[in-house]
Amino acid sequence: MAESEEISASDLTDSQRYWIQYSRQQCLNLPSGSVTGFEWKDYCPKVFRLIQELENISNEYYMMLICSDETLRKVSSSVRAGNMFLLSKDNRFVIRTLRKSEVRVLLEMLPDYYNHLRKFHNTVLNKLYGAHVVKPVGGAKVYFVVVANIFKSDLLMHRCYDFKGSLQGRKVEKMRFREKILHKESDLDFLFYLEPLVRHRLLKQIKYDCAFLEAAGVMDYSLMLGLHVKGSPQGSVDSSCWCKKQQQADLSLLKQQVSRLAAETIKNLQWKTEKKEIFNENELNFHS
Repeated sequence: MAESEEISASDLTDSQRYWIQYSRQQCLNLPSGSVTGFEWKDYCPKVFRLIQELENISNEYYMMLICSDETLRKVSSSVRAGNMFLLSKDNRFVIRTLRKSEVRVLLEMLPDYYNHLRKFHNTVLNKLYGAHVVKPVGGAKVYFVVVANIFKSDLLMHRCYDFKGSLQGRKVEKMRFREKILHKESDLDFLFYLEPLVRHRLLKQIKYDCAFLEAAGVMDYSLMLGLHVKGSPQGSVDSSCWCKKQQQADLSLLKQQVSRLAAETIKNLQWKTEKKEIFNENELNFHS
């Protein structure tokens, strides 16, 4: 893990703008009438680069994936903020469109979030790698963030859960994340074992992470959990055979996999807050 750096007030208000223009050769491979020019803006580029370095992510590699032709086309064609999830080609990143006000909240939280990541290297908070806005020629601005894909693993996740810690108001239709059904507390009808040391460290870290979210005023968040059933074929495990498979489940959750398989994150990978006030744009130097 790279040695972390301090950030300054100017780092939190800095932004960088780029103009992206497809080459003539690239245009030949695009459908007729496709937009070929985009205005691109990065928010707090140094802070996000430092967060990427904490995860040993090269900024050049990150930008190559995020600025791909597919990403530009799909993000810029998004009709409504918050209705698009897009995985990067390597499945490591999730791109999510947001409203401008939601990006403001993220940027206001950014200094404390960065310091939390520096202090707790084993945090199970989802990693936020960048905040951007793209505007195609003749089109509207689209705001989006890039976060870690918490379900990325070399193992197939047979069941994925979205825990709120309460059954109140949870008797609703199951949600889907791409091809996966997100199960809820009422679907957890079995017990699983964690090694004592792993359990202690995990619960201790969740306590620290929840304290951070509480201090930040974030009220809507979930514990996302993915389970792999050892020895199962590559496919879903239906409810009729789930009980028979329980004893085969590899639920030790090794320390190095905790951040992937049990991530404290915002519901639908989206930061939300119940705060009513809108942050002063002059404080963040957040320009349209």
